[in-house]
Amino acid sequence: MRVLIPTYFDPDSDAKQWKKLLSAKVKPWAVILNPENGPGRQLSQTYVTLCNTLRQAGISIFGYVHTSEAQRNKADVVKDIALWNHWYEVKNIFLDEASTSINDVGYYQELHEQVRGPLILNHGTVPPDAYLGVGDILVIFEDNYQTHKSVQFPAYVNKSKRFAQIIHSTPQSKIQAVLKKVSETSEFVFVTDRKMPNPYAKLPSYSYEV
Repeated sequence: MRVLIPTYFDPDSDAKQWKKLLSAKVKPWAVILNPENGPGRQLSQTYVTLCNTLRQAGISIFGYVHTSEAQRNKADVVKDIALWNHWYEVKNIFLDEASTSINDVGYYQELHEQVRGPLILNHGTVPPDAYLGVGDILVIFEDNYQTHKSVQFPAYVNKSKRFAQIIHSTPQSKIQAVLKKVSETSEFVFVTDRKMPNPYAKLPSYSYEV
């Protein structure tokens, strides 16, 4: 499995978090950057430097863009996608709050055409299998450890490993059990002990490498 980290913390005010990530013996496969619920209102030189540092470390970068379950104006989403590329040369996109309605497949298909790199759709739960033809990676679970223990996935999920799972509020003693269950269906994972309302404001208190 490969580690995909939602890094929703600032490179200036949370420099220690970035130092911890970049100094780890095993680097994550990718991080999701989110300056301001998207690329932000203006270019940040701090993020330019951070992107360059991540690339030098061999870490892939995905730019965060929210879609409000296909209710957000498509033109605004396309603008954010373009800004990630224009400001930070980030071509990989993480579309958050992705719809699970079969009626919205076309919305995301049109957005995918605007993305120059891999696209991750964060449904947070299992969407209809029609979305397999839209996103390169689908996040089929984003919730706490207690919910993850009892989650059951439909049969089609077992046929592909183009899936990701994000599990927060996970005790360190339960990590191995969580990873074993994730490995049955998914290639990408992030597990943290951090809790709501924002479990991604810091790295886990334990090593994410486990």
